[in-house]
Amino acid sequence: VTPLVHGYGPPDDVASRFELVADSEADGVWINRYGYLSDAKLDAVGTIWRRANDS
Repeated sequence: VTPLVHGYGPPDDVASRFELVADSEADGVWINRYGYLSDAKLDAVGTIWRRANDS
């Protein structure tokens, strides 16, 4: 199962939704409404994913 997270909404909301997936056992995530991602949201997604997957 691949979780689906949408990119619409304020940056803090997007980051909170994405963090739920990043902290789960899921191997990946599908980002829906990608066109709504700003630089700030993309930075947050990258930071959260790297932090959650640091080995």
